[in-house]
Amino acid sequence: MYVAQLHFTQTLTAKIAGELGVKFMKPIVTIILFFTCANAYSGGEYYDVFLSEYVEPFEEGNEFHLVLNFTGEGMSKKCSSILLKGTYDKEYWAGYKRPMSLSGHSEAMDYLSGKVGSKVKFGQIGRGLKKLHGCTYLSRGLFLEQHSNEPVVFSVHEKI
Repeated sequence: MYVAQLHFTQTLTAKIAGELGVKFMKPIVTIILFFTCANAYSGGEYYDVFLSEYVEPFEEGNEFHLVLNFTGEGMSKKCSSILLKGTYDKEYWAGYKRPMSLSGHSEAMDYLSGKVGSKVKFGQIGRGLKKLHGCTYLSRGLFLEQHSNEPVVFSVHEKI
């Protein structure tokens, strides 16, 4: 896929250079490279964490709290652990297809409820965590997915 993108970028750059001349090449190439790199970066990441605290909401729509301690390299050098707060935002995800659904969020919450005091894989996708302050983050929902035959809980904050 990246070879095709590179070929497309080279072809487009050559065509633009012929039509507009060299004067406009630098800003145009910068814009093209930005979008090519942004496309290659899209996706998610996950980490090995120790789930030290899990506070389940008492009622649907109430906030959940998770304390995640990174067992290796984490999201930030400043935070060896994070507090994750959030709710499943029904209005925000209404009509949105995978990966976000109330049933998917409930599945992730059920999985985490049985993993307190254990290592789990936790990640983010599509700006999955919004920093509130310090090492405290906000999520609009979670989902559980298999990666390399292991369950990974992902947080999503913005639509992908």
